[in-house]
Amino acid sequence: MIGFKIMFVRLEPAPIRLLHWRDSIGFKKALLFETLPEASRIIYGTLTVDRSNRRHVMFDVSISSQLKDLVPDFKIGIIYYPSIVVGELPALIGERLPLYYESIHLSLTEHPVNEIPGVREWRHVFKKIGCDPSRYRPSQEALLRKIKKDGHPHFIQSAVDLLNFFSVQHSIPMGLYDAAHLENPIQIKIGTDADQYDGLNGRVMHMKDKLVSIDGCGAFGSPIVDSHRTCVTEKTTEALQIIYLRPSMAVNEAQQLIEKMADMFTQVHGGNHEWTLIR
Repeated sequence: MIGFKIMFVRLEPAPIRLLHWRDSIGFKKALLFETLPEASRIIYGTLTVDRSNRRHVMFDVSISSQLKDLVPDFKIGIIYYPSIVVGELPALIGERLPLYYESIHLSLTEHPVNEIPGVREWRHVFKKIGCDPSRYRPSQEALLRKIKKDGHPHFIQSAVDLLNFFSVQHSIPMGLYDAAHLENPIQIKIGTDADQYDGLNGRVMHMKDKLVSIDGCGAFGSPIVDSHRTCVTEKTTEALQIIYLRPSMAVNEAQQLIEKMADMFTQVHGGNHEWTLIR
């Protein structure tokens, strides 16, 4: 097992601005949102989870050595949000997301989903670990196919809606989990016969030969579909985000991406955040 004890960065909230920007998928310009980094302040500290009637604990997150052997550049971003309020997206964002998805929908009529660089790279990762990506698609590919078919993904609540936006925008899988239902240690690994859970797709997910996240209670998520046990709802007050970065992404680019996502999520949901890159 490859494990890390990490120093985390907390980025305090900054204002949101609107801008025109070319999506990382390479499609048409659309109205997106970005934070103003100059208004941010960085504070260093260790990742602790403060839960009522529980002592402070550090999330112990690792990548299995078997996975690193098969995908040497495998890397993930981890963001912890200790105090959030989940509800509806602010009108500033919620009213513009359909416009953004419409631009993606129009572009996908001319661009096959599996030719998008992020989708192509993650399909290759799945093949490396023995998972058929045509049968079990990476979640960002499933989102893009949903947009191609229907014009937009399902809108659920602010946390999930924003995560779907991040996933489509950067063409990478990611998951968001109710941290109150997670137990140490957490590991990202290749699943075995013992790894299964009730998925949000209504099926029992058997995770043998698939990427899976496990905690002290067992399997809870993957870049395919996540579990009911740790799903984020409007009752969630603390969350852990796992970002499945493209293995080819440079370290400094990955860090900047994690930081921007964490900052925007915090501006929408309140509180603060702590993050790290694990590789």
